[in-house]
Amino acid sequence: MSAQLNNPLAWGRSCPGSGGHVHGGRADSGCWSRSMSGPRRRLLLLLMSASANLFLLPGAGQAAYTADVQHVRVGKAKVAYYERGSGPALLMLIGTGSTMSEWDPALLGLLARHWRLIIVDYPGVGLSSGSVAPTFSATAGQISRFLVKSGHPRVSVLGWSMGGFIAQRMAAQHRHRVSRLILAGTNPGSPHAALGPPWVQNIDSDPGDDLAALKVLYPRTKTGQREGRFFLRRLIRGSQSGLIPDDLGLLRVRLTLGV
Repeated sequence: MSAQLNNPLAWGRSCPGSGGHVHGGRADSGCWSRSMSGPRRRLLLLLMSASANLFLLPGAGQAAYTADVQHVRVGKAKVAYYERGSGPALLMLIGTGSTMSEWDPALLGLLARHWRLIIVDYPGVGLSSGSVAPTFSATAGQISRFLVKSGHPRVSVLGWSMGGFIAQRMAAQHRHRVSRLILAGTNPGSPHAALGPPWVQNIDSDPGDDLAALKVLYPRTKTGQREGRFFLRRLIRGSQSGLIPDDLGLLRVRLTLGV
Protein backbone atom coordinates (compact mmCIF):
# COMPACT_ATOMS: atom_id res chain seq x y z
CA MET A 1 0.00 0.00 0.00
CA SER A 2 1.51 3.31 -1.03
CA ALA A 3 2.16 6.16 1.37
CA GLN A 4 -0.18 8.33 -0.69
CA LEU A 5 -3.11 6.00 -0.13
CA ASN A 6 -2.39 6.01 3.59
CA ASN A 7 -2.32 9.82 3.63
CA PRO A 8 -5.94 10.75 4.33
CA LEU A 9 -5.64 14.37 3.27
CA ALA A 10 -3.63 13.94 0.07
CA TRP A 11 -5.18 11.15 -1.91
CA GLY A 12 -5.97 11.79 -5.55
CA ARG A 13 -5.35 10.52 -9.05
CA SER A 14 -3.61 12.37 -11.84
CA CYS A 15 -5.76 12.74 -14.95
CA PRO A 16 -4.77 13.67 -18.47
CA GLY A 17 -4.96 17.40 -19.01
CA SER A 18 -5.44 18.22 -15.35
CA GLY A 19 -1.93 19.48 -14.75
CA GLY A 20 -1.58 17.06 -11.84
CA HIS A 21 -4.34 15.99 -9.52
CA VAL A 22 -7.89 16.43 -10.67
CA HIS A 23 -10.16 18.60 -8.54
CA GLY A 24 -13.63 17.87 -9.90
CA GLY A 25 -15.40 16.80 -13.04
CA ARG A 26 -17.29 13.82 -14.33
CA ALA A 27 -19.07 11.67 -11.79
CA ASP A 28 -17.68 8.50 -13.33
CA SER A 29 -14.42 9.69 -14.84
CA GLY A 30 -12.32 7.47 -12.58
CA CYS A 31 -10.51 10.58 -11.32
CA TRP A 32 -10.97 10.68 -7.55
CA SER A 33 -11.21 14.18 -6.17
CA ARG A 34 -12.80 16.21 -3.44
CA SER A 35 -16.14 16.90 -5.03
CA MET A 36 -17.23 20.16 -3.47
CA SER A 37 -15.38 23.38 -2.76
CA GLY A 38 -16.45 26.86 -1.82
CA PRO A 39 -18.68 28.53 0.73
CA ARG A 40 -21.41 25.87 0.83
CA ARG A 41 -19.09 23.05 1.89
CA ARG A 42 -17.26 25.23 4.42
CA LEU A 43 -20.54 26.42 5.92
CA LEU A 44 -21.88 22.87 6.16
CA LEU A 45 -18.68 21.69 7.86
CA LEU A 46 -18.78 24.57 10.30
CA LEU A 47 -22.40 23.87 11.22
CA MET A 48 -21.71 20.15 11.63
CA SER A 49 -18.65 20.87 13.74
CA ALA A 50 -20.42 23.44 15.90
CA SER A 51 -23.28 21.02 16.55
CA ALA A 52 -20.87 18.21 17.28
CA ASN A 53 -19.11 20.27 19.95
CA LEU A 54 -22.18 19.73 22.12
CA PHE A 55 -21.43 16.00 22.25
CA LEU A 56 -17.69 15.50 22.26
CA LEU A 57 -16.76 12.03 23.45
CA PRO A 58 -18.32 9.31 25.63
CA GLY A 59 -18.69 10.39 29.20
CA ALA A 60 -21.63 12.78 29.06
CA GLY A 61 -24.29 10.13 29.41
CA GLN A 62 -22.83 7.95 26.67
CA ALA A 63 -21.71 4.38 27.19
CA ALA A 64 -18.04 3.58 26.58
CA TYR A 65 -17.38 2.35 23.05
CA THR A 66 -14.34 0.95 21.25
CA ALA A 67 -14.16 0.64 17.46
CA ASP A 68 -13.75 -3.01 16.47
CA VAL A 69 -12.29 -3.02 12.96
CA GLN A 70 -13.14 -6.10 10.93
CA HIS A 71 -12.31 -7.19 7.38
CA VAL A 72 -14.26 -8.97 4.68
CA ARG A 73 -12.83 -10.14 1.38
CA VAL A 74 -14.24 -8.56 -1.75
CA GLY A 75 -12.46 -9.94 -4.77
CA LYS A 76 -8.73 -9.45 -4.18
CA ALA A 77 -9.25 -6.80 -1.52
CA LYS A 78 -9.81 -7.06 2.21
CA VAL A 79 -12.23 -4.28 3.06
CA ALA A 80 -11.87 -2.78 6.55
CA TYR A 81 -14.92 -1.53 8.40
CA TYR A 82 -16.47 -1.17 11.81
CA GLU A 83 -20.01 -0.76 13.10
CA ARG A 84 -21.51 1.37 15.79
CA GLY A 85 -24.94 2.21 17.20
CA SER A 86 -28.34 0.60 16.91
CA GLY A 87 -31.25 1.02 14.54
CA PRO A 88 -31.58 0.83 10.75
CA ALA A 89 -28.29 0.32 8.91
CA LEU A 90 -26.59 3.48 7.57
CA LEU A 91 -23.55 3.11 5.32
CA MET A 92 -21.09 6.02 5.65
CA LEU A 93 -19.12 6.86 2.47
CA ILE A 94 -16.44 9.49 3.06
CA GLY A 95 -14.77 11.82 0.56
CA THR A 96 -11.48 11.78 -1.31
CA GLY A 97 -8.34 11.86 0.73
CA SER A 98 -10.03 10.54 3.85
CA THR A 99 -10.28 7.26 5.69
CA MET A 100 -12.98 5.90 7.96
CA SER A 101 -10.97 7.33 10.86
CA GLU A 102 -11.81 10.89 9.82
CA TRP A 103 -15.52 11.02 10.45
CA ASP A 104 -16.01 13.39 13.36
CA PRO A 105 -16.40 11.24 16.52
CA ALA A 106 -18.98 13.68 17.86
CA LEU A 107 -21.10 13.41 14.70
CA LEU A 108 -20.88 9.62 14.84
CA GLY A 109 -22.04 9.71 18.45
CA LEU A 110 -25.14 11.64 17.44
CA LEU A 111 -25.97 9.40 14.49
CA ALA A 112 -25.35 6.20 16.46
CA ARG A 113 -28.26 7.05 18.73
CA HIS A 114 -30.66 6.28 15.89
CA TRP A 115 -28.70 4.26 13.30
CA ARG A 116 -26.47 1.21 13.03
CA LEU A 117 -23.49 2.87 11.38
CA ILE A 118 -21.37 0.94 8.88
CA ILE A 119 -18.13 2.88 8.49
CA VAL A 120 -15.81 1.62 5.77
CA ASP A 121 -12.47 2.23 4.05
CA TYR A 122 -12.60 1.92 0.26
CA PRO A 123 -10.44 -0.87 -1.21
CA GLY A 124 -6.85 0.31 -1.46
CA VAL A 125 -7.33 3.06 1.12
CA GLY A 126 -6.56 3.31 4.84
CA LEU A 127 -6.84 -0.07 6.55
CA SER A 128 -8.28 -1.82 3.47
CA SER A 129 -5.99 -3.77 1.16
CA GLY A 130 -6.25 -4.07 -2.60
CA SER A 131 -6.26 -1.43 -5.32
CA VAL A 132 -8.31 1.71 -5.83
CA ALA A 133 -10.95 1.05 -8.49
CA PRO A 134 -10.54 2.94 -11.79
CA THR A 135 -14.07 4.43 -11.80
CA PHE A 136 -16.77 5.44 -9.35
CA SER A 137 -19.04 2.81 -10.88
CA ALA A 138 -16.47 0.14 -10.11
CA THR A 139 -16.13 1.38 -6.54
CA ALA A 140 -19.92 1.33 -6.18
CA GLY A 141 -19.84 -2.31 -7.27
CA GLN A 142 -17.14 -3.12 -4.72
CA ILE A 143 -19.09 -1.49 -1.92
CA SER A 144 -22.29 -3.25 -2.97
CA ARG A 145 -20.51 -6.61 -2.77
CA PHE A 146 -19.04 -5.58 0.57
CA LEU A 147 -22.54 -4.99 1.92
CA VAL A 148 -23.61 -8.51 1.05
CA LYS A 149 -20.44 -10.03 2.54
CA SER A 150 -20.83 -8.04 5.77
CA GLY A 151 -24.47 -9.07 6.21
CA HIS A 152 -26.15 -5.80 5.19
CA PRO A 153 -27.79 -6.45 1.81
CA ARG A 154 -29.94 -3.28 1.89
CA VAL A 155 -29.03 -0.05 3.70
CA SER A 156 -29.47 3.69 3.76
CA VAL A 157 -26.41 5.37 2.26
CA LEU A 158 -24.86 8.67 3.35
CA GLY A 159 -22.34 10.00 0.83
CA TRP A 160 -20.12 12.94 1.77
CA SER A 161 -18.22 14.85 -0.95
CA MET A 162 -16.71 12.22 -3.29
CA GLY A 163 -18.59 9.61 -1.28
CA GLY A 164 -21.70 11.23 -2.72
CA PHE A 165 -20.48 10.37 -6.23
CA ILE A 166 -20.18 6.72 -5.22
CA ALA A 167 -23.51 6.78 -3.39
CA GLN A 168 -25.23 8.09 -6.51
CA ARG A 169 -23.68 5.35 -8.65
CA MET A 170 -24.90 2.79 -6.11
CA ALA A 171 -28.44 4.18 -6.25
CA ALA A 172 -28.40 4.14 -10.05
CA GLN A 173 -26.72 0.78 -10.64
CA HIS A 174 -27.40 -1.20 -7.45
CA ARG A 175 -30.74 0.24 -6.36
CA HIS A 176 -31.76 -2.99 -4.64
CA ARG A 177 -28.97 -2.28 -2.11
CA VAL A 178 -30.07 1.29 -1.32
CA SER A 179 -33.18 2.02 0.73
CA ARG A 180 -32.45 5.74 1.22
CA LEU A 181 -29.91 8.10 -0.32
CA ILE A 182 -28.46 10.97 1.74
CA LEU A 183 -26.07 13.37 -0.01
CA ALA A 184 -23.91 15.92 1.83
CA GLY A 185 -21.45 18.42 0.39
CA THR A 186 -21.41 16.80 -3.06
CA ASN A 187 -22.69 17.24 -6.60
CA PRO A 188 -23.83 14.99 -9.47
CA GLY A 189 -20.55 15.52 -11.30
CA SER A 190 -20.23 16.72 -14.88
CA PRO A 191 -17.96 18.88 -17.03
CA HIS A 192 -20.01 21.78 -15.64
CA ALA A 193 -19.27 21.03 -11.98
CA ALA A 194 -18.35 24.20 -10.08
CA LEU A 195 -14.75 24.20 -8.85
CA GLY A 196 -13.05 26.32 -6.26
CA PRO A 197 -10.27 28.82 -7.06
CA PRO A 198 -6.83 27.38 -7.97
CA TRP A 199 -5.36 27.81 -4.47
CA VAL A 200 -8.25 25.82 -2.99
CA GLN A 201 -7.87 23.09 -5.59
CA ASN A 202 -4.13 22.82 -4.88
CA ILE A 203 -4.63 22.45 -1.13
CA ASP A 204 -7.55 20.08 -1.69
CA SER A 205 -5.42 17.72 -3.75
CA ASP A 206 -2.16 17.92 -1.79
CA PRO A 207 -2.47 20.03 1.38
CA GLY A 208 1.02 19.32 2.72
CA ASP A 209 -0.21 19.57 6.30
CA ASP A 210 -3.53 19.39 8.10
CA LEU A 211 -3.59 23.04 9.14
CA ALA A 212 -3.36 24.03 5.47
CA ALA A 213 -6.33 21.79 4.76
CA LEU A 214 -8.35 23.62 7.40
CA LYS A 215 -8.19 26.74 5.21
CA VAL A 216 -10.28 24.84 2.67
CA LEU A 217 -12.54 22.85 4.95
CA TYR A 218 -13.43 25.65 7.37
CA PRO A 219 -14.08 29.39 6.97
CA ARG A 220 -10.87 31.42 7.01
CA THR A 221 -11.92 33.31 10.10
CA LYS A 222 -10.67 33.03 13.66
CA THR A 223 -13.85 31.24 14.70
CA GLY A 224 -13.87 28.95 11.68
CA GLN A 225 -10.23 27.89 12.07
CA ARG A 226 -10.76 27.33 15.80
CA GLU A 227 -13.62 24.97 14.98
CA GLY A 228 -11.31 23.14 12.58
CA ARG A 229 -8.72 22.65 15.31
CA PHE A 230 -11.43 21.37 17.64
CA PHE A 231 -12.30 18.82 14.97
CA LEU A 232 -8.68 17.65 14.65
CA ARG A 233 -8.39 17.35 18.42
CA ARG A 234 -11.55 15.23 18.52
CA LEU A 235 -9.90 12.92 15.99
CA ILE A 236 -6.77 12.68 18.12
CA ARG A 237 -8.68 11.99 21.34
CA GLY A 238 -10.95 9.52 19.58
CA SER A 239 -8.01 7.60 18.13
CA GLN A 240 -6.19 7.57 21.47
CA SER A 241 -9.27 6.28 23.31
CA GLY A 242 -10.19 3.70 20.69
CA LEU A 243 -13.43 5.47 19.82
CA ILE A 244 -12.28 5.56 16.18
CA PRO A 245 -9.59 3.49 14.44
CA ASP A 246 -6.08 4.89 14.31
CA ASP A 247 -4.09 5.06 11.09
CA LEU A 248 -0.98 6.68 9.65
CA GLY A 249 -2.83 9.87 8.79
CA LEU A 250 -3.75 10.51 12.40
CA LEU A 251 -0.13 10.03 13.41
CA ARG A 252 0.69 12.91 11.05
CA VAL A 253 -2.09 14.99 12.62
CA ARG A 254 -0.53 14.51 16.05
CA LEU A 255 2.85 15.69 14.78
CA THR A 256 1.29 18.71 13.09
CA LEU A 257 -0.48 19.82 16.25
CA GLY A 258 2.43 18.93 18.51
CA VAL A 259 0.22 16.74 20.69
